[in-house]
Amino acid sequence: MKYLVLPLLLTLFVFAQAFGQTPVPVQLFAFSCQGSGQLKSCPNGGNPDRVIQASDGNFYGLSLASSVGTSNPQGGSLFKITPGGQFTLLHTFRPGVNKNFPGGTQPGEMVEGADGNLYGTTVFGGTHSAGVLFRIAKNGAGFRVLHTFCSAAGCADGSNPVGVTAATDGNIYGVTATGGSNSGCPLSNGCGTIFKVTVATGSFRVIHSLGGPTEGFQPTRFIQASDGNFYGSDEGFNTDGNVYKVTPAGRFSIVTHIEQLSIPLTPLTQGTNGNLFGLTTPAFRSIQALFEVGLDGSNFQTFPDITLSNSLNGSRLLLASDGNFWSTQGNGGQSNDGTIVQVSANDGSVLQTISFSGTNGAFPQSELIQAADGSLVGATFGGGTVSQGVPDGVVFTLDANLPPPIH
Repeated sequence: MKYLVLPLLLTLFVFAQAFGQTPVPVQLFAFSCQGSGQLKSCPNGGNPDRVIQASDGNFYGLSLASSVGTSNPQGGSLFKITPGGQFTLLHTFRPGVNKNFPGGTQPGEMVEGADGNLYGTTVFGGTHSAGVLFRIAKNGAGFRVLHTFCSAAGCADGSNPVGVTAATDGNIYGVTATGGSNSGCPLSNGCGTIFKVTVATGSFRVIHSLGGPTEGFQPTRFIQASDGNFYGSDEGFNTDGNVYKVTPAGRFSIVTHIEQLSIPLTPLTQGTNGNLFGLTTPAFRSIQALFEVGLDGSNFQTFPDITLSNSLNGSRLLLASDGNFWSTQGNGGQSNDGTIVQVSANDGSVLQTISFSGTNGAFPQSELIQAADGSLVGATFGGGTVSQGVPDGVVFTLDANLPPPIH
């Protein structure tokens, strides 16, 4: 019996050490570019941003650029990565004869539709340089532009889309930051729109145009909450922010105003208690605060401020299976390459900060997702380790010892 004591103690010590260690992001795939600075070419894309896990278990994502000229990043790509890290390039956004990117440039959002295809948007490009809505199969076949924004007179159909959501009715709903009817909107380029895409036909229509002072402008990407309605945030005209609700039929209303000279920063997340959570930044202050509000606008509260060194990006907070929120910070950390942060859903405090080193990614910009195995998955704008060329961002995984999510 005494011979079992030492191995048992060693085992307990190893388990204690493993439990106490801070998890480290692991590069799943790194993007490589040729050249540097303002002149580079990225065959598989560069600066990865949005990643989703589709029904087949694979990760699908987009990169913001496939080349960088003397001005802004251009092009971009759509890709697939298996959980084992095998990469497949699905589509590259290429310039047309007039270098105007008729199929879009700088893709920003993507979801899987009820038909199994991927639906997404580009912020720019298209016939009117105001972005496009596209559809593509998960094997990369059949890329099609379903709608070119700003194709209606006065951009009444919206411009510069910022988000799409796959709804429970099987259709796709989304948001544009600008454009729409100017009725009641004091902005010359419109206050933004809410649109619907019928998956069965691919048809597009605007279901609401934001109307100005009472409704705000520049709406964020929304979520579909447990009551079937969509909830998001936007900026108010008196430096206050709004939490808004829109029904699938397009009926728009303000849930609550966020006063005290604050503007919402992030899209919203629904917590386990059914309430909405997001981040707000009081004007003229370098802090952020977690806020909570009921679906009916009741019981609004803000939690203690998060200091700037632990500030979060403008991406949605992930409510993970541990009951806490997780997000990324584009800078800060041990080498100023950015961090992953865990935020308490109970009091808004930062529970854990995990640093990137540059070799495993740097400057995370996108929101996190939780994969079917419980791991966290995301992308960084730069960094990584490649065998050839210059690293230009990674898709990473983080094993934070979380249980698989329950869907």
